[in-house]
Amino acid sequence: MHFNETLFYICGIALAVSAVLISFIGLKVKTFPGRFFPLVIVWFVVLLGGATTFSVLHAKDLDEEKAAEFSEANSEIEEEQSAEPFEEAEEEGSEVEEEREEASEEAETEGGAETQGDAEAGAQVFTAAGCAGCHTFAAAGAEGSVGPNLDESITAEDDEASIEAMIVDPNSEIVEGFAEGIMPATFGETLSEEELDDLVAFIYVHSAAGE
Repeated sequence: MHFNETLFYICGIALAVSAVLISFIGLKVKTFPGRFFPLVIVWFVVLLGGATTFSVLHAKDLDEEKAAEFSEANSEIEEEQSAEPFEEAEEEGSEVEEEREEASEEAETEGGAETQGDAEAGAQVFTAAGCAGCHTFAAAGAEGSVGPNLDESITAEDDEASIEAMIVDPNSEIVEGFAEGIMPATFGETLSEEELDDLVAFIYVHSAAGE
């Protein structure tokens, strides 16, 4: 219960009790209120004024509470409304990110994954290692016939790992029409890891495997 409401009830009860007592005394004592009449009037005026005053103050308290509740409710609604666009933007951003990841996975599945090495640098390794003298490979402008034609022997089923195996262990799988031992099995030792990655990337990107 509010403070002003409590005082209002006190004044009201006091006013009612005072009226009953004075009426009872007046019936019993014929000379009452006599000389006490001014005091009785002042007493009732004070109680009546107090009850009225605290009633008004209590009404103001209720209005202020309702205004505060209304303001709080509006603030919550505004916060929810202002948060909605950000939540929607986050959801849209998550959806876009998921779509990008899916597209990246699809690209990897289709052979569009990024290579470990530098294909452009691999073109120089291809020439420096003497690959052009033995193999035909359109991307390198090579027309060698000692070894397999890379434009034909490397298919879409090959990946970087299989191409690397062809280089470092050429005798593990012999292309039909060619004999074992034609290609040196020393490139895994003579080429650095970076050069090997670049060479594999060059062949992978420009062959049927990378399409």
